[in-house]
Amino acid sequence: MVTYPFKIHFENYLEKVIAMLNLNILLSGLLFINTFIILILAIYSWKQRKINGALPLLLISIATSFYSFGYAMELLSDNVQSVDVWSRVQYIGLPFIPVLWIFLAKSYTHNFSKKDIPILILAGIPGLLTSALRMTSHYHHLMYVDMSMVSNGYFTVLQFGKGPWYYLHFVYFIGCAAYAIHLYLNKLQSVSGIYKHQIYIMIVASLMPFISIFVNLMGLFPLGLDSGPFFILFDFTLFALGIFRYSLLLLVPLSRDRVFEWIYDGVIVVDLNQNLIDFNQAAHNIFPSLTKNLVGMPPDPVKSIHPDFIQLIRNRQGNLLEGPFSTFENLEDSPYEFSMAQQDTGRESFYKVRFKDLKNDDITVGTAIMITDITNTKEMMRQLEKAAQEDVLTGLYNRRHFINCTNGVILKHDFVSDTGVLVLFDIDHFKIVNDTHGHQAGDLILKVISELTLKHLSPSDLAGRYGGEEFIIFLPNAKLPEAMATVESIRKAFETQKTPWDSALVNVTASFGLTALKCPSTDSNKTFDQMVREADEALYKAKELGRNCIEVYHG
Repeated sequence: MVTYPFKIHFENYLEKVIAMLNLNILLSGLLFINTFIILILAIYSWKQRKINGALPLLLISIATSFYSFGYAMELLSDNVQSVDVWSRVQYIGLPFIPVLWIFLAKSYTHNFSKKDIPILILAGIPGLLTSALRMTSHYHHLMYVDMSMVSNGYFTVLQFGKGPWYYLHFVYFIGCAAYAIHLYLNKLQSVSGIYKHQIYIMIVASLMPFISIFVNLMGLFPLGLDSGPFFILFDFTLFALGIFRYSLLLLVPLSRDRVFEWIYDGVIVVDLNQNLIDFNQAAHNIFPSLTKNLVGMPPDPVKSIHPDFIQLIRNRQGNLLEGPFSTFENLEDSPYEFSMAQQDTGRESFYKVRFKDLKNDDITVGTAIMITDITNTKEMMRQLEKAAQEDVLTGLYNRRHFINCTNGVILKHDFVSDTGVLVLFDIDHFKIVNDTHGHQAGDLILKVISELTLKHLSPSDLAGRYGGEEFIIFLPNAKLPEAMATVESIRKAFETQKTPWDSALVNVTASFGLTALKCPSTDSNKTFDQMVREADEALYKAKELGRNCIEVYHG
């Protein structure tokens, strides 16, 4: 078979044309797809524009679409004039990407405020100058000294000599990207878990300009192409991953710090191995030993404050309901309360603990522990309980609570020892005190009488205000002679007490009626009522005998 040199030459030429055409179209098509993806991201960012980070990403997407589309068209061009036109299209958006990169970083890391707007505008001026100088480069050659078309073996590409402004723009680009990375690295110190993954994505995306410039300077990218548009594709793939996989621009990452730290309740997150994953400021206020350097480790230092709290976590995580927690069948629904003294004030604080499993695709991956400070609630309940039990003026038991307590003692009383004495006493001529010195003086006397009474009673004795100037005492462990001695000491204390009021000294006495507890009825209320009647009868007799004395009911 005869082979003609012309045919061989033609076939080689045809093969090159086909290869050039296929590769040229393939690369341009890839960049067109890249542009399409970027524009989709821009539309999505516009819909989410009220969320932090959406606006800068929208602007970056628009600027990058000019760059990507312009370079795609440049690869399809075969003459300097056409390439120059599409190169200018690229510079409509390319010079503004650096300052928008900073805008995105500040917005994402919550460092952006209104005062940053003038600074960003100033930072965007070099980009504006770059765009203007590129459009007019053939007049002054500050951007490009010259331009020509050269073949890379498959198709022709633009080759240009770099002007002085090109290098200044290079430094500006690197500086903006480095500052954006600095913002992300600072943010990395204050986040954990999935939020670290999101920051890592942003850092990697911000490193792309450095890698692209290094590749271009070293001539490592094939076919003499600009690596920038192709790295942009990888960059926006990272953005898409952040948005659709990690919800980068949704409320979770952008508002997590504000919401998490705003919660008044302490929140501690642990994994299945009881390692500390995260906590908020409120939790740190409760347990000052919680610090960020403990993340990833078991929160054992909390033991030094309240060891039962860590044991509770372990019991919950391992479903080991032991010790003081064995009564909880479901710790998620049954809160556990504990108290501890604050290190700085020594004041006792009370807390309620609740658990909530954290799940991913129905698989439990950790536990959120919410700690609610219920100290004020406890104090309020204590005050309400005290108000329901005590007389407001004197601090003694009120009538209702005294009766309930006395009935309780009577039901549990051991009558073998024949103990238990009820005392009823009344301030003598109390009306004269009110009429002479006023009701405020009368209130003061009631307080003084109450204080003197309590000083002569033991902790097991009960004392109450029965009504007006009438008081009642129950001595559950005293026999009648012992009770009479106690009451006599109280009577003498009243008799000798001189209470200053204005320019006078007010002195009062009291009359006392006593009765011993006998074999009670099966109804403790009936027993109590009977004792009150007996003591009242004795008290009436004491008043008949001249007051300021003690009388005992003898039946």
